[in-house]
Amino acid sequence: MALFGAAPASAAEVDAAAYAGGAVERQAPWVNPGNATGTWTARERISSRGVIQVRVGYINGVQHGWAQVLNAANSNQHVSLEVDLNGDRNWDVAWNTTISIRNYTYAYPTSPSPNRAFRACVKQNANEGCHASHRTTWW
Repeated sequence: MALFGAAPASAAEVDAAAYAGGAVERQAPWVNPGNATGTWTARERISSRGVIQVRVGYINGVQHGWAQVLNAANSNQHVSLEVDLNGDRNWDVAWNTTISIRNYTYAYPTSPSPNRAFRACVKQNANEGCHASHRTTWW
């Protein structure tokens, strides 16, 4: 079973558990990146759904990655962060939220391992997959 996210900021975010039928994991390592420091954009894609970004920064001294969308075409869209943990470049854990709640996902710790990678996308709804025209490349 794929793990999905943690500690939703509101009950509305739980709807994102529908993302590929994933389960909601309500514990670390997912954290809110709202107070991250030293932030930068690792990957970016401009699409008809908005500017999709993988953002990186430090939360309590630990580097994390998260997804963000700017200039979203529709506030009912979803922004998603997919995280590959084993190097096969298929997501193993993911966080998904409706842009009307906020324009960024929770953050997941980065790793020096080449197996860990991050990808961001914008979807029309929680059940839609991340299509190449609306997602970043892996970082």
